[in-house]
Amino acid sequence: MIFYNEPNKDIFDLERNLKSLFSKKNISTFSTNLHNKISALENNIFVLNSYKNPRMLLPPKTKFRFLKLITLRIIKVYTTIQTHFNDLTVKIIQNIKDTLSDITKNQAKISSEIITLHNNLNKKRQLEYQPLFFDQESDKLYNYLENIFRGSSKLITTRQQQYTKYLKPCTSLSKKYPFLDIGFGNGEFLSILTQYGLKRVIGIDINQECVYIAKQSGYKVYKRDAIAYLKQTQKLFCGISIFHLIEHMLFPEIYDLLQLSYNKLAPNGIIIIETPNPNNLQVSSYSFYYDYTHKTKVPAELLETIMTYIGFKNIKIKYLSPFKKKINTPFDKLINGAREYGVIATK
Repeated sequence: MIFYNEPNKDIFDLERNLKSLFSKKNISTFSTNLHNKISALENNIFVLNSYKNPRMLLPPKTKFRFLKLITLRIIKVYTTIQTHFNDLTVKIIQNIKDTLSDITKNQAKISSEIITLHNNLNKKRQLEYQPLFFDQESDKLYNYLENIFRGSSKLITTRQQQYTKYLKPCTSLSKKYPFLDIGFGNGEFLSILTQYGLKRVIGIDINQECVYIAKQSGYKVYKRDAIAYLKQTQKLFCGISIFHLIEHMLFPEIYDLLQLSYNKLAPNGIIIIETPNPNNLQVSSYSFYYDYTHKTKVPAELLETIMTYIGFKNIKIKYLSPFKKKINTPFDKLINGAREYGVIATK
């Protein structure tokens, strides 16, 4: 289940601050001040260069120039230090000028980037649609659509009963490790696991209404994201079931979910995964989109290969729920074959 997030307040605050601090007016004022300071420093350097050497104080044409030069030579012992100081001062001011020039160049570049960032943020805000009613109705709407397009709880329970024959390894392991049902939905498999005799069953789902109903029925369930829960929990599980969840994820999330599931399975524990079958053209072309939160179609061959890569063993593929019971030709299989498939594997 996917939720629309409220607009990120931090982004809007950042945008407002950027607009305030780096408005065109402020940037222009800052640039003008820098240029004025650089011009003043250039003038200071020119003046200091004029007075750096006392001999430069004598105009080319002056009376008694020779006597004045002799006088300057006599007092040179006193002016040497001043000349050195003047020279050093010129160098320092020149360095300051060069530094400010670099700051001006970098400031212009940064200002341009900030204005671009501000414009992009503003465009993004304009494009974001703020739902009026959807957020408060999303959980109920999702369950309503699922009951119509996926089938009743009775039908789902009948379909999922076939997985009980793979639960045998959990019989002994469940004494030490619980079973985890990820994305339990209406709780059909929670009920099957309990009736099978597994006493320690945990369910997680992000649908608040599903969690509330399951708790009312006495199940130990939590409103948690699958990947976040598996990352944080210290538990190992005798089995993990993932019914119709991976199609709601992007591929990197699918891979992480499978890897985390493998990591959290006890030795010889089992995993059961069920997802739509994209090899069926009816599924891949339109019924896949009955669920508006679907993101990724995962062919059985791809899922099997990834699970083998991760380390799962004894992988079995079960093609389920065909549109027609009797399939006569390969083409008929493409149109009327299995709507979904299940994968059963062990660690």
